[in-house]
Amino acid sequence: MTNSSKKLNVDADLNKNRLHFTISKKITKADLDSFYTDLRFCVADLQPNFDVIGDFSECDIMYVNSTPTFKKIMHHLITKRIREKIRVVKDNVFSRQLKNFTLRQQIYEPSYASSLKEAEEHLSKHQRRNGLRIYLRNNQAEYSIGDTKEKSRIINMSTSGCALELGQLQPSVDEETLMKIALKNQESSLEQFNIKSKVVRTNNDLFAVQFLDLDEEKKNTLWNCILCESELMQ
Repeated sequence: MTNSSKKLNVDADLNKNRLHFTISKKITKADLDSFYTDLRFCVADLQPNFDVIGDFSECDIMYVNSTPTFKKIMHHLITKRIREKIRVVKDNVFSRQLKNFTLRQQIYEPSYASSLKEAEEHLSKHQRRNGLRIYLRNNQAEYSIGDTKEKSRIINMSTSGCALELGQLQPSVDEETLMKIALKNQESSLEQFNIKSKVVRTNNDLFAVQFLDLDEEKKNTLWNCILCESELMQ
């Protein structure tokens, strides 16, 4: 399905299980409300773990009163189990505003590309994450290496891994660690996760781990808890 507006259009590629949309020019709340309706129809045709390419490269401005609808769009994509989101942007004022908005809203961590070609190549050739990363602000995890343990703030998390602030206990790449994480569930009680993990990336400020031993049932439980802890369910 394609929105008739030249400023906003959306369509679903069923063969690739991929959603494409374009948002351009000056976008009003009425524009975005109509677009949101069309987007939901397209998403209904896709299977879980679909990818999204959103082209914002020709967008000049999005009025402030349209931001609640924009957040609804992001929420809808998350709850329908998007796998990866790539935003095509230019280096301009709007793209910086969009990035800042995403960080403030504590929603998901998209990837960025400078062209549609680059976005398509990323999905076709690059190794993709097995799950979208959701920003978290108020959660900690305990990780252990040998007999040493430390707590660290979670930066983002998916069902395949998470990124954390780097503390005094600095793990090495490929080192295994046990992650202990407590997250709120739908009943507002705490769900405890003890997850064997492997360090896949480190730098001066953070490190990232891949979860090693989660079955599908545990992944579903973890995903629902991540949503409950994020602003998506608030």
